[in-house]
Amino acid sequence: MFFKFMDLWLQQHLSVFSLISLCFAGCWVGWRIWTFTILPALRPNEPKQLPYMIPFLGHAISFARDMNGTISYGRRYFKDSRETFAITIAGETIYIMISALDIFAALKNLDDFVFDSPITDMMYKFDITKSAIDILYEPPPQAIRDSKTLEPNPLGRNMAHLGESFMKKQLNPGKTFEEFQTVFLDLIDRKMTWDNIPAKAVLSATEHPPERLTSLLEWTRQTLVESNTIAFFGPAILRIDPTLVDTSLRFDDRMWKLLFSVPRPFATDMLRSKRQAHRAIIAYLALPQERRPGAAWLARTLEAEMRARGIADHDIAAWLLMIHWSLNTNTWRLAFWVLAYLLHHSALLALVRAEVHSAVHGLPPSSSSSSSLPALAAALSRAPHLAAHYNEVLRLVNGPISIRHVARPLSTAATHKSLLPGRKLLMFHRELLLDAAAFGADATAYNPARFLDNEPLLRSKSFTPFGGGAMLCPGRFMARDEVLLFVARALGRFDLRVVEGRGFPRLDVRTAAGVGILGPVGGDDVVVRVREREG
Repeated sequence: MFFKFMDLWLQQHLSVFSLISLCFAGCWVGWRIWTFTILPALRPNEPKQLPYMIPFLGHAISFARDMNGTISYGRRYFKDSRETFAITIAGETIYIMISALDIFAALKNLDDFVFDSPITDMMYKFDITKSAIDILYEPPPQAIRDSKTLEPNPLGRNMAHLGESFMKKQLNPGKTFEEFQTVFLDLIDRKMTWDNIPAKAVLSATEHPPERLTSLLEWTRQTLVESNTIAFFGPAILRIDPTLVDTSLRFDDRMWKLLFSVPRPFATDMLRSKRQAHRAIIAYLALPQERRPGAAWLARTLEAEMRARGIADHDIAAWLLMIHWSLNTNTWRLAFWVLAYLLHHSALLALVRAEVHSAVHGLPPSSSSSSSLPALAAALSRAPHLAAHYNEVLRLVNGPISIRHVARPLSTAATHKSLLPGRKLLMFHRELLLDAAAFGADATAYNPARFLDNEPLLRSKSFTPFGGGAMLCPGRFMARDEVLLFVARALGRFDLRVVEGRGFPRLDVRTAAGVGILGPVGGDDVVVRVREREG
């Protein structure tokens, strides 16, 4: 009796389960056919959707795990046509642009895109309050426009847009940049001596002969972030919090969690570092100005302008933290890779060392050390093999993304896809930087010779390591000068020998993707034996 009952029950319920399963399977197949077959046929001019398996969720998991890998898969899926396509992330449709001509046109287009949204999103991520953001986007009151102590603002631009202009004034060539350049180059120059090799970078040391086993990764990180921190805030900031450099680096290492809005329970390490750095800057702002001399023009000006608008120290500190991060995040990574590739290519290393020697000894003998550093940086940028190597490494290790929001209907320039207003557009420059059509069949390999005596390649629409258009990275001149001086002092003042057997560090194309210069995979490094050079 019992077995009969169980048999009957299973037959009845298995049929229900089967019906439910068939219903779900039918709905899923119908959804797939509608979304990826019928809709594209009905809307041939719109970007095609990259197929995905789970409705609503879309590519969210693969995008978070490996953003560049997801985009490369999309390019291959559409047979390398370079057409703009669409992906879905948690119900949001996002356009992906990977054509050099399309991106070039979009970067020049100031009318059909909204620029403020990505900046505002970043402000919120750095904990600038809504009330402060509202003030930043308000037209300035007449009293501020008439002020003789603030920066001239005859057009009445809001503070958010003024901040972008101030960044460009500080970091683009001109008097304000030159004053800043002298400071940050002098700080790096002073740090690049035997006595100032960061203790955190030294793995072990011997006295006879004097030699230090050194982590190249920590050497570049500690040197450049400390120099930039003092150049931006002045030396008082490290007296307030001597651990700020290490805190900033811990935050930078986990910054991807902020960019991808990782839930708080899984981002406590990043949030802790961000809060600690934020508190240090709040304490710095609480000091009277005379007790914190040496701050860069940009830091002083932003503080004065925001105070005049009644913005609190919490929000001023958050904006300064955002700028401090942006000044640091790419430079040390680029310096690491530029020197790492050099040390693993001995023939090129010899050529570059000779160019560095010529640049250093070609300076006027009457010039002082600090005043000659900008001239040295300029001379290094003209050294053929060093410049070609710099540009090739910059191309290989870079992953910048330009973000726009579509404001009105438009068609892409080259692939003629119709973009709908309200959608987000991501332009992936790494796809251009590794494009075989622009850089040759060996585009994914290191080959600095491609940039030797090849000015047209530098002007190629595919060579966009700093983005472009209105959002072209203003820090590109600062980054180049700092990296080249760091490399020049490392090669000129030290004998460096790579410790064999560790292999070349792997590029982390996942966790840091989208920030800009990509770092090495966690745990990868270049360990060098460092000795001070005689003379």
